[in-house]
Amino acid sequence: MASVDGELAESELALLNNMIVKFKIPKKHQKTILGSTALTEAEVKSGFEELRTNQLHYSFLLDLIIMAMADGYLHDAEKVFLAKVNDWVKIPRAEFHNLIYFAQSAASVGDTSNIDPILSYVFENFFRWARQGHVKLFQQTHFAVSDVVDLYLKHEL
Repeated sequence: MASVDGELAESELALLNNMIVKFKIPKKHQKTILGSTALTEAEVKSGFEELRTNQLHYSFLLDLIIMAMADGYLHDAEKVFLAKVNDWVKIPRAEFHNLIYFAQSAASVGDTSNIDPILSYVFENFFRWARQGHVKLFQQTHFAVSDVVDLYLKHEL
């Protein structure tokens, strides 16, 4: 995801390394994640099925969206790739757009002590939607590129 737009920004690489640490990925798998090893279609389908089975698909997709926005932009190639991943993990289109809107809103927060009221409204509605729809989100899920904003938003979990 980090290099789907043709570039691997330092902010994207930093976020990827942060995710590897947060999820305690074993060293033997880190090389695969950080390398450009291609997976077979069967491996990809199996992985996405496992995400759905374990109710990790919303969290996974939100992590990818946040990673795509780590350089401050959601590039066209990233949008296409995210839509394709969304089709694989089978999240309804409207809910996919909720994830995108939430991530874009979180990315626009600079100072957590002075959040625009409309953004607070977006965040409140997002978490209400997630709870009502029984969407599983986890402490390890990234809600924002900024660690400060990420921690601020996690108080809603």
